[in-house]
Amino acid sequence: MKLPRAENAIIPSKKLRDYLLAIDHPIGRLKSAFFYNLGCRREEWIILERDLRSQHLALDVEETIQSKYGMKYIIKGQLKGPS
Repeated sequence: MKLPRAENAIIPSKKLRDYLLAIDHPIGRLKSAFFYNLGCRREEWIILERDLRSQHLALDVEETIQSKYGMKYIIKGQLKGPS
């Protein structure tokens, strides 16, 4: 199954910039090291958003989980970054 309405998916800039790419975030800093190795930088978070949209939103959903915030769609795939 494909992600429903993938073209309308919301990827909050704050989550990318202030969590996934923030080396000073208490939890996100561990993830930011991974993205840093791909060439992703906090000040260029828009590149990560573009790459997620073009490389992942077209992939099949592997799992769905109902959370208190709504449906969570799990998509797994390789990510090619700027590096």
